[in-house]
Amino acid sequence: MNLPLIVILSVLFILGWALVSYFFVRISRQTKIDKQTQVIQPAFRLADQWIMESQLKIEELIESAENPLGTAQHELLDLRLEAGRLPQGVKNLRTVRESLVGSIHPTVIQKPLAELVKLYLLPEDFQADEPGFVYFKTHMGAVPVFETPKVDNLSDGEMKSWLNRLSVHANPVMGGFLYFVNGGQFKACQENKEWIDALRNYRIMILDFQGLTALLISLKIYKDTDRLIGTFQAGIQSTVPLVGQADKMGLALTSLGASALSAQTILDGGIPGAAVEPEGEKS
Repeated sequence: MNLPLIVILSVLFILGWALVSYFFVRISRQTKIDKQTQVIQPAFRLADQWIMESQLKIEELIESAENPLGTAQHELLDLRLEAGRLPQGVKNLRTVRESLVGSIHPTVIQKPLAELVKLYLLPEDFQADEPGFVYFKTHMGAVPVFETPKVDNLSDGEMKSWLNRLSVHANPVMGGFLYFVNGGQFKACQENKEWIDALRNYRIMILDFQGLTALLISLKIYKDTDRLIGTFQAGIQSTVPLVGQADKMGLALTSLGASALSAQTILDGGIPGAAVEPEGEKS
């Protein structure tokens, strides 16, 4: 090849490249100057401020929502787990019922009736203001239990006196209970047909220590079940306001995304459409 020709072409290429670079630098500088001298309308600044504030609000919401939503998620999971344990409660009560059907042997506790009741029931579940009487608070109203005084011999007169005292306070539906402290007197009452008939007429049931224990256990379980149901219902009801909230949040976020996309389209020369209210916000 001709060496002088190669040298000449190389020099021309370098000069051409330098000239083109010079023009590009001049154009770039002039563009920056034009931008600096361009007057920005206050409306643009305000629009930018509003969008910036909107962006900051979403960023703050992200930070503020993380903890309560995470806690709520765990709380809902705990609610489901606790609700899943309810069948075990049914099984436990079935076991107690099966035990009551068999022969029970509770340890005899030598305490007055009111003291025995306190071992099983909460103060809100009974009333013991009157000597010898305790009132069970049931869904049918107060039901009296009368503790028989200690006597040497159980007579017709004493039975009639106790029956009269108890019948005055008897519940209109459930009647009442006559608690014999002395097991022997309880058996003697059981074997006396006239007494049993009279008690039945007034809807009065007789109790020995075993019967009283069974009654107290069952009433305690009944009351605890009511409290359990109330607690679970309150927990379940607390989740009701959450229903549909995720859909509304999704619609609101979709609406914001659509607004941002529409804004880009309009800024690029598109035609704006009529504003549409998000479905989640319609009343």
